[in-house]
Amino acid sequence: MQNKGGRQLASSLPTAGKITRYKAGDTLISNIRPYFKKIWYAPFEGTCSGDVIVFRANDPSNAPYLHACLRQDSFFDYVMQSAKGTKMPRGDKKQMMEFKVASSCSTKDLILLDSAIKQRSDNDSETVKLQALRDTLLPKLMSGEIDVSKVDLTQLTNNHLSGCGSFCSVCCPSGLASEFHEWFREHFFFGYGHLCKADLG
Repeated sequence: MQNKGGRQLASSLPTAGKITRYKAGDTLISNIRPYFKKIWYAPFEGTCSGDVIVFRANDPSNAPYLHACLRQDSFFDYVMQSAKGTKMPRGDKKQMMEFKVASSCSTKDLILLDSAIKQRSDNDSETVKLQALRDTLLPKLMSGEIDVSKVDLTQLTNNHLSGCGSFCSVCCPSGLASEFHEWFREHFFFGYGHLCKADLG
């Protein structure tokens, strides 16, 4: 996904043409429209489109460092300098290999980079789960299929809802109170620009 948002599963599998195999520790970058900054660190092996470039460190222990170098905005700016095409520009693979970085990284920094990558991967997985939960719950909440109008949040303990106050039955068709709207938006809609206050009525 763009802006270094990780990967997106293919909606369909190709029936012809070439695919590229990648391994755990590889860095994958989409070569179509490099300004979208689509980059992903692979925690497992798999295959990808031929329009995705797979970078692999000669020394596997340097994989986090290679990823950190390629993740920089300066790398994508560098690629765009020689990109070819107007509507769907593609980067020059030979030029990418000439991007200058330090030849080594300290062991301490490698440990920190590896930890940061793992944390980002965990966050991406959690985001996917939250998206699925949002897409499942929101239509049911807004249609009234799930009715929480009679839930007394003040009686709930050890959870995020306990401080939201009481519900009213006139805020929206499902009986959600505005306080719950704010809580739900904060915990489930952060980072999703297409959702706004108007979406929640």
